[in-house]
Amino acid sequence: MSASLNNEALQENQDLPKLENSYNSSNIAISSDGIESVGTLTIDSETIIFVNHVLLCSAIGLFGIVTNAINICVFIKQGLNTSINISLFSIALFDFMKIFAMQSINIVSNPLVIGLVGSRMILDAFYLIGGWPAACAHRISLFITVYMTAERCLCVSFPLKIRTWITPRVAFRTVSVIVLVNILTLIPEYTTIYIDWVVVPGRNTSTLGLVFTSNRPAMQGLTFIIHAIFLFVGIIVVVSLTLGLVLLIRRKSE
Repeated sequence: MSASLNNEALQENQDLPKLENSYNSSNIAISSDGIESVGTLTIDSETIIFVNHVLLCSAIGLFGIVTNAINICVFIKQGLNTSINISLFSIALFDFMKIFAMQSINIVSNPLVIGLVGSRMILDAFYLIGGWPAACAHRISLFITVYMTAERCLCVSFPLKIRTWITPRVAFRTVSVIVLVNILTLIPEYTTIYIDWVVVPGRNTSTLGLVFTSNRPAMQGLTFIIHAIFLFVGIIVVVSLTLGLVLLIRRKSE
């Protein structure tokens, strides 16, 4: 009797690795009734990039380009002779530039384009051509929004004096300063990296890629830190001014 039990236990131990290997290799589920196969869906990274960047992001970006182009034409037709028109025109313009820059990245992210070029190094070049210009345009739109929110607060607090304080000339100068300051923050990045023809590893071809200067280690990450600080400060100021505007309107209504 004991010998029979030992033989059964030995047989079970020998069969267990087989079941375990079969589970790991073919993803099968083991139940009390038997073994049931479970199908798996494998999606490669190129498919995800194609669907996300090339199809979805490009479609949304194209819609944004068209709508911002319409806004730009409308504000030009109305005339840039008021502070609010100058601000809204500037936001539409830099949103247009931001989306256009991102669309260029979506195009070169296409696996077909990468296959035609023969290397993913073309994406490195658009780090400078599209990446940082889009980030800069985004910050400019954010700080113009900060300026517009502050202007609305002044309108509620001093409704009779705001037209003498915020003139079209003041609005134009304020937007110009915002644009200049944000462009200057890109200097550390663009003085340590440039685009040039580089040899594709393992192939007898060249493509556009990034080339670093000798002082790159000292400047690396500086532009990103400035970018993060500007975004954080801008968002906090917009939220604070918006809350203040709500309180002012509620107080005035009482």
